[in-house]
Amino acid sequence: MPRNGSGTYNLVNNTWYPPVNGVLATSTDWNTFISDVGSALTQSVSSDGQTPMTGNLPMGGNKITGLAAGTANTDAINFTQQTGRLLNVQIFAASGTYTPTAGTTRIIVEVVGAGGAGGGAVFTGAGTLSAGSGGGAGGFSKSFLTSGFTPTVAVTVGAGGAGVNGANGNAGGNTSFGAFITMPGGGGGNVTAAAAIAGAGGGQGSLGTGGNIVNQRGNGGDPSVAAFAATYLQSGAGGTSIYGGLAPSAFNFTGGGAAATNGSNSSASGSGGSGGTSTSGGGTTVGGAGSSGLITVYEYS
Repeated sequence: MPRNGSGTYNLVNNTWYPPVNGVLATSTDWNTFISDVGSALTQSVSSDGQTPMTGNLPMGGNKITGLAAGTANTDAINFTQQTGRLLNVQIFAASGTYTPTAGTTRIIVEVVGAGGAGGGAVFTGAGTLSAGSGGGAGGFSKSFLTSGFTPTVAVTVGAGGAGVNGANGNAGGNTSFGAFITMPGGGGGNVTAAAAIAGAGGGQGSLGTGGNIVNQRGNGGDPSVAAFAATYLQSGAGGTSIYGGLAPSAFNFTGGGAAATNGSNSSASGSGGSGGTSTSGGGTTVGGAGSSGLITVYEYS
């Protein structure tokens, strides 16, 4: 063989090589030598592209440089043509500025609005009760973008709604990714005046605009239900976002005398807080807080 398994060519040893003074080369050795050199040259790759490869070409950890852009299905592609590869994921839990990672040509943006707070129960006298409803969850939008996000995009992440002592909960703040997606926060939970029978509707889940893949409304908060004669008092659970985060209802039994329970804070981005309860002389309570919004950017080459 003209080359060994590592690609190294070794000359044939005979009367022609290595030469020895006074020793004549034979025609047979000469022909063998020339044939071997010819075979080695045939195995070499011509720089003008005449030589088709007959086996795989291991690069030994080296690069192929100066490669033109491929145009046919059977062509190799250069690095700039390698689109669709996930480069990075940027997550914004607070307002800031989105700056694309080098090489990003397209992005998928997911936006979750902030959750609203549950309603806080008012002061109750003997024989009366009050229960706040749950805050609504922020909606979810998703968009695929191929332009307009360079050099930067302003990111606004809305704060979760704050619970209020003895009053309706605050709505969640707005969350937005530049002018592409705007997602209002979920509505705050409600509370009724102290009464023998009471109930309040839950805060509404928000619905945003701009998602070219998904625009989904957040779940509304659960209503509160209370009846003194039936010794039953339940606040509304908070609305869940796409990430879950149920804030559970608060319970009191009116036959147990004065009682007051604050609402539960939400536990996942965009979810709403639950309402508080008060009965038979219980004090005012605070509704559970909603969670802030969230923006996730998936960057692709």
